[in-house]
Amino acid sequence: MATPLESRFYHETAKASFRSRLTREQANEICGKLLEKYEGKIPVDNYGKKIQEVFDMDRLVPRQEFVDQFRRVKDEVAELGVEYCY
Repeated sequence: MATPLESRFYHETAKASFRSRLTREQANEICGKLLEKYEGKIPVDNYGKKIQEVFDMDRLVPRQEFVDQFRRVKDEVAELGVEYCY
């Protein structure tokens, strides 16, 4: 299950890919680079974090460490060729 922050990343990346007119081949190349870098770091039994761990449930905003991670990953994907508009 995804947290709202992950869903935001999926949405922004899909929108940027569409606006950039990324071809299937280009997208596959980007995915291949990310998979090469991260595949060995993903534990088999890792189901992610609960929303209560990612979000401040009193204010309903993501915790700063996850906002920072969101930005780092988005920057990394942008360096690979996905042109985000924001």
